[in-house]
Amino acid sequence: GEVCVDSFADEVLTINNSGFSELRITKITVSPSTDFVAPGVSSYPLAVSPGGSIDVVIRFRPGSLVPAAKTATVTIASNDLFGPHPVTVTGLAVSPRLVLGIANSGSFGDVCLGSFADEPLVVNNGGKCTLLVSGITSSSADFLVPEILSYPIAIAAGGSVLLPIRFRPSSAGPTPPGTAIKV
Repeated sequence: GEVCVDSFADEVLTINNSGFSELRITKITVSPSTDFVAPGVSSYPLAVSPGGSIDVVIRFRPGSLVPAAKTATVTIASNDLFGPHPVTVTGLAVSPRLVLGIANSGSFGDVCLGSFADEPLVVNNGGKCTLLVSGITSSSADFLVPEILSYPIAIAAGGSVLLPIRFRPSSAGPTPPGTAIKV
């Protein structure tokens, strides 16, 4: 299924012995093992009696920052004459998505020297995982970002935070082009 980057989900893989003698599993590997983790088995072989089954856990832990579909092959080596047995596993790595909004295209209008105007910057998480905002900066001393006492700011999937941006002009005239607030 869908799993946030740097998180994980476990799925149970059931191995059945439909034969007439003991199945001895000698190794379980995952390839490529970048995003999927083989079960933590303390020692091999694993013995499965005839007609019995055993459950092992396969972990999907996407580590790349790029959301994408991930695929791997779990290979079960055993004393089965028709082995080893490959099992394809898939998962979708998802991530947060920063969406910013500000009223009036970011124009604070006319503001007198010695005065200020505030506009809320809407910081939205349009993704499916928690968004961590680690800093907010302004390229101009005329635009003040809020003082955040403790970073990161965590925004749940689909959630929003309103952050006040203050325009306090230090000189008369239009604001120079290229002023930016970075989140």
